[in-house]
Amino acid sequence: FARDPAPSIMQMALGALLCCYGQAQQHIHHKILAALRKDASSRGQYSIPTGRWFNTVSCPHYLAEILIYVAFAIMLNEDMPPCGTFVQPNSQLAMSSVFGLRRYKHLILCIWVATNLTVSAHKSHGWYKRHFGSKYPKHRKAIIPLIF
Repeated sequence: FARDPAPSIMQMALGALLCCYGQAQQHIHHKILAALRKDASSRGQYSIPTGRWFNTVSCPHYLAEILIYVAFAIMLNEDMPPCGTFVQPNSQLAMSSVFGLRRYKHLILCIWVATNLTVSAHKSHGWYKRHFGSKYPKHRKAIIPLIF
């Protein structure tokens, strides 16, 4: 098997910055959630999270997690050669690349995580709306601001 082409410096830099940003946002929003439980009087009760991305979506920590996986997909993505450069008669590389989806593994993982977290965010958003009723902000979406 031939070696995979390495990601470019630009891919690595963009991916690393996005990964750090996603991790920082995830940490910030987990701290907001944890702070809701610190007050002893709120034990056993639920509160509506507010602040930062919570002002527009119900599950900003899930959105931040998706950003982290997008960053990994960017950093680990390999340059895709044109079809003719690796499809050769009797080529094991061609068979493993085409049928094994080897070059798409990071994208497939990213799509899986995004789908899983989007479904979870949709269910959490529904729970918030049922539990808090008219008190829950009507403009707030599940995971993607202004969209879903």
